[in-house]
Amino acid sequence: MPRNVSVLLCILAVLSFTAGCANEPPLETAGPPETTPGHLVPVEAELQLGFWLPIGEEALIESEDLYIGFEEVIEDSRCPLNVECIWEGQASYAVRLTRQEVSDRIILTEAGLGGQGKATFLDYEITASLEPYPEDPDGIAPEDYRLRMSVQKLPPSPYSLEEQAAIYAAAIRQLYEKDHTFGSDPPDFPNLYIVYMTSDIMGAFSGMTYAARIIPEPVRADI
Repeated sequence: MPRNVSVLLCILAVLSFTAGCANEPPLETAGPPETTPGHLVPVEAELQLGFWLPIGEEALIESEDLYIGFEEVIEDSRCPLNVECIWEGQASYAVRLTRQEVSDRIILTEAGLGGQGKATFLDYEITASLEPYPEDPDGIAPEDYRLRMSVQKLPPSPYSLEEQAAIYAAAIRQLYEKDHTFGSDPPDFPNLYIVYMTSDIMGAFSGMTYAARIIPEPVRADI
């Protein structure tokens, strides 16, 4: 009887990008903006300068033709300031980044008590923190959420999109055919699913973390 099993592979650090670790971008801002219901004009933003983004709104870095939309808060279990907790909690929120014809929805996660969310999109690194921070167990009204954000541009990858796809495909073949734990022969799975975002939890060296990296759609298609 054939097996109908799906494998989920999450690949981290397959590509050896030469960009290195960039300096932390400044997040100094003048203060949170007044939100306006139904506001449709994008918030003006610049690279490496902090800006505020209310929930449901969009920012534009015009020099890069880069749009950043704050779509929703998925989870907010951060330990309130006036409460003693056995766990610091975390917050997760969805941000959509769009540049020209490439668009991806990214889930950022930050730890409570001062954490930040980080991710990369194309040649950009996004840093964000969810505010306001909860002070008591009553929670925060959904419409009051905003992101304190910064975007910096990373050096471009030395690999073309075709080369990136070939490297990922080679790693997938190695994991499936050689490094699997299913015996001497590769498993005969009818489907193979590949996560489109890397995770800094998988295979990270002790004490080192990396921003989640989105695999661009053209690369996913090639893989």
